[in-house]
Amino acid sequence: MKLRHSQALRLGSIVGIALFSLLGCSLAEAGSGAVAEPTSHSLTISNNSSSTMSFVRWTDGKGIVQVFAPDTVYDAALQKTVGGMLPGSKATQAVAPGSNALVFFFADGGTEYRTVNPVVVGTLDQETIFTVTDTTAIQVNQ
Repeated sequence: MKLRHSQALRLGSIVGIALFSLLGCSLAEAGSGAVAEPTSHSLTISNNSSSTMSFVRWTDGKGIVQVFAPDTVYDAALQKTVGGMLPGSKATQAVAPGSNALVFFFADGGTEYRTVNPVVVGTLDQETIFTVTDTTAIQVNQ
């Protein structure tokens, strides 16, 4: 089908106006100060301490308990191998933004501990890294 010159110009004008309108809406939204929420968030726990930890977990903003267990460790209190984190290891999980303590056991004892300060995954952060060291403030979890 052959278009006459005037029909081609009219069609081109309609397409151009439509594209300009769409672009204008996108630019207006972009300039409104609204920030789109990232679609995915992750939390990485890095064990830079000298201790082996077992049952390492964090509850995300949707109430889902996230388990960080890249290693198989021997838990002396249970006298069996379980999921945990050896010194120098790290694990990453997809999470919902939230703020909670990191909860864990030392693999050589039977007391549950938690971080004094919460681990915070913000709504604008796509990746949060929390590093456990020998000086991380912890307390018995009650």
